[in-house]
Amino acid sequence: METAALLDSPVGDEIAERWDYVFCDEFQDTDRLQFDLVTSLVTDDNLFVVGDDDQAIYEWRGAQVANITDELDRAFDALSDEPLEENFRSRQPILDLANEAIQNLDHRERHKTLRRVDEPAYDGDTVATVELPDEDDDADGASQLRTVVQNLLSGDAANLDDAYDPGDIALLVRKNEHATPVIEAFEDAGIPYQVAGDLSSESVGVGTVTAYLKALARPEDEVSWNRVLLMRYRLCDADLRTLNAGDEPLVETLREAPLEEFEERERVAEARAHVTELLALRDSASLSHLYRELTDVTDIEWYLSEQERRDLAQLEAIVEQYGDGAVQPPLTPEFVESLDHYDSLFDESGSTPTSQPDVADDAVNVMTVHKSKGLDFPVVLIPEITADEWEPRSRDYDALETGLSDGADAAFAQDFLRRDGRETRRVLHVALTRAEDVLVLQGSRVDAADGEDDATAAAVEEILPASLPWRPARGSLPIWTDLQDALPPETADWTNTLASETVGDIGGVVHHDGDDLSVSAARERVVDLARNAVDSRLSVSGTSETLSVEALTGPASVRPAISHSYTSLDRYEECPREHYLDHVVNAFEDYRPASRGSTSGPSQLTIGDLFHDTAEQAASRGTRQSEDWVEICERLAEKRRARDALPAARACIERYFELDVADYELVDSERAFELDVDGHDVVGFIDAVYRTPEGELVVVDYKATTRRRDVERDKQLPIYLLACREIYDEPIDRAGYAYVGEIGPELDARTFSDGRLAAVRDDISETMARIETSAFDEYASGTHCRWCRHDGLPCAADGVADTEPDT
Repeated sequence: METAALLDSPVGDEIAERWDYVFCDEFQDTDRLQFDLVTSLVTDDNLFVVGDDDQAIYEWRGAQVANITDELDRAFDALSDEPLEENFRSRQPILDLANEAIQNLDHRERHKTLRRVDEPAYDGDTVATVELPDEDDDADGASQLRTVVQNLLSGDAANLDDAYDPGDIALLVRKNEHATPVIEAFEDAGIPYQVAGDLSSESVGVGTVTAYLKALARPEDEVSWNRVLLMRYRLCDADLRTLNAGDEPLVETLREAPLEEFEERERVAEARAHVTELLALRDSASLSHLYRELTDVTDIEWYLSEQERRDLAQLEAIVEQYGDGAVQPPLTPEFVESLDHYDSLFDESGSTPTSQPDVADDAVNVMTVHKSKGLDFPVVLIPEITADEWEPRSRDYDALETGLSDGADAAFAQDFLRRDGRETRRVLHVALTRAEDVLVLQGSRVDAADGEDDATAAAVEEILPASLPWRPARGSLPIWTDLQDALPPETADWTNTLASETVGDIGGVVHHDGDDLSVSAARERVVDLARNAVDSRLSVSGTSETLSVEALTGPASVRPAISHSYTSLDRYEECPREHYLDHVVNAFEDYRPASRGSTSGPSQLTIGDLFHDTAEQAASRGTRQSEDWVEICERLAEKRRARDALPAARACIERYFELDVADYELVDSERAFELDVDGHDVVGFIDAVYRTPEGELVVVDYKATTRRRDVERDKQLPIYLLACREIYDEPIDRAGYAYVGEIGPELDARTFSDGRLAAVRDDISETMARIETSAFDEYASGTHCRWCRHDGLPCAADGVADTEPDT
């Protein structure tokens, strides 16, 4: 507001004169204040905006779609409108549907018809519909979509032009609750999925961390304490009953009761120590500091899955942004109440005002339509398109707020339900146009909203005068019916085909104890074995019984979907079993309690990562000054809670600037590559490519380690040079390591002959071929076991030391 007022003053003209032209993207998402800010900077009508009123889906957040239509016309007489109708993403039947469906949108100012450019040939269904079942056991149609996805993965159906990988498929939902039953169906079928963005509010892990904050804010909240004690500290039922049995508050019993009263005394003692420390810190620390201590003291992130750790970023952002003063307030019950506000906002809007989510390459991506804006996927599924589930929301608060701020007349100046209906159609348009090859729509004509009279609305209508331009009736949007009318002629009905049964084999067979088990049955068998082990009821037979997956069927591919880097190839040479754990199944490392108060210092890995990321950000900003590097490094260390690594990282920066390479011309940095070696994919990042004063290009890999690499025998640099031959037109045959750790500063570079590079390529091909046929039990214990993240396994050498690797 203050900025707008400043630009509206005489000073504003002086500020606007600094620029000749003003550009603004996504203009349809601007609100009234942003419109005024942008136009205040414009001189001589030199304004260029990009936007699409058909994709204006943020009115719930205050955006005004009229900004890109009526308001622009009124503000600029010389406005020239250039519609962009060429589309390079979706097949034409999908665009035909999107074009036709959006025609039902009233008050659509700028009409355009999307046309596919250079559409490739294909032979298969493009737009498909699935009618929701009437049965109560699958009213949400989750099993239908599971079957559709299984058929898409197998690719054996004649209706399909291709087999798709899980990462090619997206499930786009209007509401968070639409995703839950489908996710559960995916889990039962063993279909990998990733939940993106705001749906993380459903996360079990986030709920546990939130429960810890709630319990600290309100120690009398025994529900939250029980969740924390069960999910984080894994207390057994007997100990939980002991804590809840007395007249004293649970947290007091936890802190004061003799440990002899409990069965698992070590776990209770750990919970007691953590809770006591955090409660003592609660009143004196800021919220963000307490949150950092919570995650540090309890190691709670170790107990979360990779998905839950990604989900936790949303809560961390809320914590960091809480409070509007110069000093952040401590944890209070008011903050806990604000978390409920955030949850309701996410549910109401179907989106959070955050950045675009990361997309998984190896799992079905599940997200709201709002989150998908700007993304595209070969296959898009949209569930539960019904009038009930897509009906406009009640906007009573909008009307009240408008009436209070602008007067009672303004409260009835527009029909908020009708406005929401228009936005809902635009949301559907965005969802349709995310699909590239196949679009699957699931819905139903039969809705509770159809044919029912609202008795309350009918009674109110008899009282209100006919001239009052407002109706207190529930909004209804016949969205599935409208879609049916807009479907292109070639639309396929998959209700009784690809949504009812699988075509071909998909999934796998799990064997145990002479039985062939389905995925769900195998999961239950594992759970039963775990329960028996905990209860000391596990029977011991003369022969070893193992769960094994002997064959997987699905898309025709004999190779596992693994892309290897130099690190993973090197790991395989040292220990095939550790390679399998780290790079094939992504196993959790062994749990090790945090060594609070330890004097061992930061790990070399932490120091190296901090230096590498500093170099990457410095390169992206084009800065070549050591003080700028240090500033970037300090900010990264603070953000990552790695302040103990800062002195060593600063020393690495100083050593780097002592090297001649610091004065070379930087050509490229952190360059991603994918090298095809006889059908095997090797991926990675090249730290930097420099041009020497003599004009020669050289690949440089930064090393903050305390040991040297054998450049002549090492394969890392040759791999980088092989990748450079596919990336750059100019030949590069020189590469080296820039040592910035304690053994530096030093640049050890070599020129690699064509023969050496060819030999490395052949060696990589042989290694990758061995990896494809390797078994889990291929290993040899040795000195490398002391550095393994899984040295708790029986394959470790006897008496290995818990020694940190020098990497």
